[in-house]
Amino acid sequence: MRLRRYVGVAGAVLTSLAISSALQSAGAQTPVNFGSYTISATAPGWEMWEDQPSANAHPEGGGQAPYSTSALSAGGRGYGLSSVAWPGATFANADKVALLLFPRDVQGVPIPDAVIGLVEQNGGQANYPARAEARTGENRPDAAFDAQGAKLKAHADPVLAQATATMTGATGQAGFSFGNAETIATSVLTSTAGQATASSKITNIDIGGVIKIDSVTSDASATTDGVTASSTGLTVVQGMTIAGQKAYVDDTGVHIGESGQPANAALSQIANQALTEAGFSFYVSQPQQESDGATGSYTAGALYIQWKPPENPAENIFVIALGASRVAVTAAPGSTFTAPTTPSPIGSSTPSVAPSAPSASPGIASSPATSASPTAPAAAPTPSVGGRPIAATFDGLGGQAVLALAGTGLMFFGFRRVADDIVDRAPSTCPLETT
Repeated sequence: MRLRRYVGVAGAVLTSLAISSALQSAGAQTPVNFGSYTISATAPGWEMWEDQPSANAHPEGGGQAPYSTSALSAGGRGYGLSSVAWPGATFANADKVALLLFPRDVQGVPIPDAVIGLVEQNGGQANYPARAEARTGENRPDAAFDAQGAKLKAHADPVLAQATATMTGATGQAGFSFGNAETIATSVLTSTAGQATASSKITNIDIGGVIKIDSVTSDASATTDGVTASSTGLTVVQGMTIAGQKAYVDDTGVHIGESGQPANAALSQIANQALTEAGFSFYVSQPQQESDGATGSYTAGALYIQWKPPENPAENIFVIALGASRVAVTAAPGSTFTAPTTPSPIGSSTPSVAPSAPSASPGIASSPATSASPTAPAAAPTPSVGGRPIAATFDGLGGQAVLALAGTGLMFFGFRRVADDIVDRAPSTCPLETT
């Protein structure tokens, strides 16, 4: 029976180790302690701007389809936005602009409160609707918008902000079109760092029937631990043709032919003549990477296509950007303030008296002096195998589950048999018992 008691105790020890290991694993997921930080990501899909010399503002119009952005900042503030044909924050939030510009009086005569209230209540209807927007501090951390051909999602909590936008196809002005598109922007705080990632992919691009591209993918990522930041990214253009001729893009621009195998002079002349007659020109932006201690950013390269339609008296110009995913991170380590202790006078024969507590100042923690605490006993050593904690040998949820099951089984066997022995034991007569 003594052996069975030992088996039950061993099972209890194993179960407690499994529970403590699970708690330690959960504690390891605590976000990194930053004193200040900004983690942002932006993933545009198809970006287009239109302008003309006679416009009142430049550019005259523009938008991204689709578009995703996310951000985390100090104080647990998170923000996520995904949209289709996003026109920019100013035009998308017309109610805020209206309230800012709405007069409160006309030539010294106050506007009635009822009129002001009507503007405040109905101004939101002028906002751009095709978006999913989430920010911390609201009742729900998730937002979604489903429309024909588009699905938008956004999430925001103190440690994770994410926005996702997908489209099944769209057709723009002058025969511009593309197939499936997806953009994802993520800002997250892990247990060791702040990370930002932006990714976009757009397929089956057709620009005026002259330029066709199978796909453009653009990725950017950055991370910071509060001391050092790093970043990377890449934009890839695949399956490009110009006037039916194969073409490719590199850091020097757009070329007719295939990489390493330029087209002959005749084919190049055909393609270039088609581009000139259609009013197209190309530009390639180099990736932009910056790093300074705990601050880093990356903007992936982009292919810019400028189109000035022929027979165009108004001189309209369209600019299309493909790629240019971008991220930025910065952080400063957090600090823990510990109130300094006042040493006792040395060589004084007068019994020490605890001083009265000083008055607290804003932002400074203070507590009254107390008598010395008794010395804490040394902590018992952690059970180990070969110098490694036993709990560490069962790392992960699978190992912890095995450890817990083994402990529970031993407890059941040990304590169950002990209980059976006590219940089934044959009664004995006490030698001092008398009848």
